[in-house]
Amino acid sequence: HCAEGRNPANDGVFVHAYQPFWGNPKVRFHFSKVQSYTVNPDFDNGPNKSDTAIITMKNPLDLEDFETVDLASPSTPVQDGDIVNVYGFGRLSESDDSSVETLQRVSMAYISSASCQDYYPDGDVLEDMFCAGDEDGGRDACSGDSGGPLVKQVDGTNVVLGLVLWGDGCGRADKPGVYTSVQYHYDWIRSTVCDDPNVDILTRLCFDEPSLSRMTASSTVPSSIPSAAPSGTPSSPLLST
Repeated sequence: HCAEGRNPANDGVFVHAYQPFWGNPKVRFHFSKVQSYTVNPDFDNGPNKSDTAIITMKNPLDLEDFETVDLASPSTPVQDGDIVNVYGFGRLSESDDSSVETLQRVSMAYISSASCQDYYPDGDVLEDMFCAGDEDGGRDACSGDSGGPLVKQVDGTNVVLGLVLWGDGCGRADKPGVYTSVQYHYDWIRSTVCDDPNVDILTRLCFDEPSLSRMTASSTVPSSIPSAAPSGTPSSPLLST
């Protein structure tokens, strides 16, 4: 919902930047103008269905200089109660609209789509969504975090499990935040990225599936996979959406 109708010429991407507007002191980062947006063809902004998009950068990311975070596949193990981390630059509380210039992180519990429907019984949580939060509230994403990554550690490796989508306020009791499931849309994300002739077929997301329609690629590797945040990312009880 952030990408639809946007002019890519007006936008840019920071990678590995925890303070992008302060020069990201002491940490190397990558910046690129946006080449294009590819919005999921099944996206429907009314019910927030299939809310995913691919961002292609003009300047390729050197994967020898920056470590990427894997995407959760349909087989990635996850269950209710697993601890997940959300990152973003959004509000720190529902009532605070001041700007946030340092990347924030909050840890919460994963709530499956089926379990989350108990909190939102009107059918607003679709099958391609899940939730995260604490039963008593206080930990959440908030305004300004939309599209940001929800990350889970699997065998010591970070994987992107979801994307900040929507919520009823921020950090309210019994109103966990709602996220688009990367696992649900993994095949679309993967095929969209890996069928791009400018993406190296040996990119980690692509190389293990020889059945893709494209078997050759140029050496240019634009990346839409989120970069890992620095280990010193400040922790906040309320990230904000």
